[in-house]
Amino acid sequence: MRLGHLGWLLLLLWSPPALAGESCPADLPGLAQGLVRDLPSYANRAYARYNLRTHLVVAGRPEFDPLPTGPGQLNRDLGQTAGTAVPNRDDDVKQLFFSTLERAYTPEGTQTVEQFHWLFLAQDAETWRLALLFTRTGARTGNPPLLTPPRDNSNGALAEAIRTWLRDCQAGYLRRTPLRSTPPQSIQQPQP
Repeated sequence: MRLGHLGWLLLLLWSPPALAGESCPADLPGLAQGLVRDLPSYANRAYARYNLRTHLVVAGRPEFDPLPTGPGQLNRDLGQTAGTAVPNRDDDVKQLFFSTLERAYTPEGTQTVEQFHWLFLAQDAETWRLALLFTRTGARTGNPPLLTPPRDNSNGALAEAIRTWLRDCQAGYLRRTPLRSTPPQSIQQPQP
């Protein structure tokens, strides 16, 4: 059985029932685990709304070590490159790094693109919100690898997908398995 474009779109947009009562984790690792788990489906719906011929295949493991954002070279470079001020490093603004692997469909064929994201999330009493998102695009081949300068992606399709996920998380509407407040323990190797 062949599905037309409408059939694939319906399959892409279909989602199972919500998990009632699931709340958004207050800690960044728990929040990030759920975000990268669900990001491909949220991003692909946003890409469809923007009529982008791109498919997010997978989001990589998040990293949490913050980069300095105070006075210094990094802040100055990012502000000039993206035309946006980088948030100051406060306790209520958290940094999260993750990568995505995307498939772009062009008239010349399919291209695999790796994107590197620097996400700033602000937390107040009970909610998280996207404060800023920088993205760099990289080539999977080449020595040294080619990377574009960081660009402000705070109003792009991926940022919309993150905002939608945060809204659904805070409303208690998330799909699949419940979120854990801490990442799972690694499996220990048996002793010889």
